[in-house]
Amino acid sequence: MTSDKNTVTERAVTPEKGSKRDRPKCSYSHFDPKTLAPLNESTARRMRETGFTAQELSGRHVLDIGCHTGHLSFIAAKLGAASVRSYDVTPAFIEELRASLAQNGLPVTAERKGFSDIDPELDRADVVFFFEVIHWVVSQGTPIPQAIAKLAQLTRERLFIEFPWNADEPSIRAQTKLTAESYDSSLILKELCRYFRSVEIRQFMSYAGTDGPSVRALVTATGKKTSGALLSSFPDLTGLEMPLPWGRGNCVFLEGRERCYVAKRPAPESSLNDVDPKLLGELFAALHGATDGPLALPLERNGEYVHQGAEGERIMVFEWLDDPPVTAPPPPRLSLETRIHIALEVSKQLARVPEDLAKRLGETSMSRALNPEQMRALASRCGSVLSVDRERIDHWIDVARTLDPKKHQRICHGDLNSSNVLEVDGSTRVVDLDNFLVGSPYTDVLFILAALGASKDDVQRYLDLAEKEIPGAGPPSQDDVLFGVHWVLGWLAATSARLAEHPDPNLEELVARHVRGLKTLMEYGQALPRADRAGD
Repeated sequence: MTSDKNTVTERAVTPEKGSKRDRPKCSYSHFDPKTLAPLNESTARRMRETGFTAQELSGRHVLDIGCHTGHLSFIAAKLGAASVRSYDVTPAFIEELRASLAQNGLPVTAERKGFSDIDPELDRADVVFFFEVIHWVVSQGTPIPQAIAKLAQLTRERLFIEFPWNADEPSIRAQTKLTAESYDSSLILKELCRYFRSVEIRQFMSYAGTDGPSVRALVTATGKKTSGALLSSFPDLTGLEMPLPWGRGNCVFLEGRERCYVAKRPAPESSLNDVDPKLLGELFAALHGATDGPLALPLERNGEYVHQGAEGERIMVFEWLDDPPVTAPPPPRLSLETRIHIALEVSKQLARVPEDLAKRLGETSMSRALNPEQMRALASRCGSVLSVDRERIDHWIDVARTLDPKKHQRICHGDLNSSNVLEVDGSTRVVDLDNFLVGSPYTDVLFILAALGASKDDVQRYLDLAEKEIPGAGPPSQDDVLFGVHWVLGWLAATSARLAEHPDPNLEELVARHVRGLKTLMEYGQALPRADRAGD
């Protein structure tokens, strides 16, 4: 193409896979292979306008797609990239790149490979270069959405993509049959915004002429969106997402065209991280198939309930139950009776999980070991907040010593605090399945009784009710109460550490209530038989 007086004539290269004809270098890729110094103004200007920094590249693994003769690959290596893989389909370019490597010894590898042959599983990199390639990819039959989707899969941290602005750009008019419908910068930017939180035009490139008709843009895209990894399963996602300002920061609001969702990554300590996704799928399928209950369950897509994020992390997607969020909703103020009712409804819903499935889940990390050492460690971590007689603690440590977990094969929620209860259109929904566990059917009821500082009479009344309403629960025993004691000790241990760092009168009051409830549970539970004598 021709441009103004500053333009160097460019002989663009069509990357036809399998072509053996030697191709001339483009004007912007003339450099000394030993020193990497540019040999003409077009190459020098492109190098300046690209503007790579050591902060962006140092220690990163880089993938350069359509690398030409490797000038940008070498610059990345000089700026401290840990490795650079350079791919191009033109044999002459790869040969020249390898010849340059023999002179400069940089950590760059060169391979002849086209875009369609690149495997996101094998070729994923921290930083991806995609300079002057996308219009050729589109002209050979890959639509922009498909190309950007693949680039997002390949990119861990940062994508650099340079492209002619639209189909009227001279190099596109001269060498392709692309139209405004199939190729335009707005299409590229729109698709990038579906996968990345930050998409910025870094520079309008002028290395092909400072005042001519060639308009090329260099764009950087960073911050992988959760929705990008879910588009194959949830194609109605618009790309608009909002991190939710509550909990551990592991939930994201996702906008869909017809309905909205919340994507949740299990917390690091969650047992769900270690359970086989297929086994979890069986659990969620069983719960979906049961009679309606208050649990908000993950959605199934393509036979899966547990999806994979951009970095391989597990993600569960739920239907959003309210208006789009702005701030964290205050937890509802619920009476003891209401909280117990919710716990009973959850326990009844979970009781419908088939016995064989619960048994298999009991052989995973969902079965928490309530052993004496763990109980003693939790009590120690509670510090001064645990004003319970040592003898009473020792009794429950002794119960843990002889506990037979195989006798407690029920699925429990494990975290029925008020912040996990939502009131939506007059009905109650329970969220946050991170602490699912296999244990006693009374676990959730006992935890609430302790958390609300229930009296001994309340414990007696609500355990009697639970025995009647939870299918197959059987008479409560000391082993059942142990699960409640253990869970409250765990909560107190974690909360006392928070209090030590950040004193909070409201939290201190909450801790005091849990301690009162724990004492009541311990006292009441000691009067019950052990599980092996429950029928005597």
